[in-house]
Amino acid sequence: MKIPLPWLAAILTVCAFMLWLSSTRPEPAAHTPAPLPAEPDGIELPTEGSSMPCQVPLPWRIARLDEEFGLDALTVATVLSEAAALWETAVGRPLFLREPEAGMPIRLIYDQRQARTDERRRLEAELERSRESLEPADFEARARELAALLPPDTAEAAVYREAVVRDGGGVTVSREIRIHRFADLEDLRRVAAHELGHALGLGHVPDAGSLMWGGPAPRGDDHTSPAVGPADLDRLHALCPGLRVAASRPN
Repeated sequence: MKIPLPWLAAILTVCAFMLWLSSTRPEPAAHTPAPLPAEPDGIELPTEGSSMPCQVPLPWRIARLDEEFGLDALTVATVLSEAAALWETAVGRPLFLREPEAGMPIRLIYDQRQARTDERRRLEAELERSRESLEPADFEARARELAALLPPDTAEAAVYREAVVRDGGGVTVSREIRIHRFADLEDLRRVAAHELGHALGLGHVPDAGSLMWGGPAPRGDDHTSPAVGPADLDRLHALCPGLRVAASRPN
C-alpha cells in the first residue's frame, strides 16, 4: 500500500523531532563517591635518623634476646648502657634512660647473619690453633681459603626503625632497634651506639672513624674501641643546638 506523501512527510518530521529530543537530554550526572576519611599519615624511616630528633632523655628496654646469641640479659643490658654512655660522656649530660617496662624496644634477633659470623669465628679459631703445626705458606693458603669461603657479611648488622603517625592534632612516634649481627661484646657496643645515634636523629657521616659512619665496621688490627668522633659531635650539635656539647672532644 502506498502512503500518501503528506502523511509520509508528517511521519518523518515526528521521527526527526524524537531523535532531536533524545539527543538533547542531559546525561545523568556521574556518580562521585564521597571522599574517604583521611587516614593517619604513617612515615617509615628504616635506616636514617629519627624524624623527631633531640627528644631526650630517650627511654629504652630489652624487648627480645634470642638464646642463640649465648648472652644473658644482664650482660646485654650492661653493654647497651655502655653504648648509651658513649654519647652521654661526649655531650656531658644524660641522653638515654633504661625503662624495662615502657622504653624503646631493642631486639636482638638471631638469623643467618649471626650464624655466618659465628661459623667464621669458629673456623678462624681452629685455624689459629693450627698455626704452630703448619708451615707459614700453608697457614696463609688456608687463611685465604677461609676468607673466600666465608667473606665478611655485607648485610646490615642492625637497623633503627621508626613510624610517625599524625592523627588530628597529635603525633605518636613508635621506635625500635633491631640488632642481628656482631662479632663480640665490643662490636655489640659499637653497633648499639650507632643505632642509638639514629634514635637521637643522626644520619650517617662520611668520616670512617666516626660512630655514625655508614660503611663496614673495621676488622683485624683496625678494630678499636668505639668512640664518639668529631664528625658525630658536629652533626649532633648542628641538629640539636639545645644539647650542650662538652668542650673537650675525644682525640
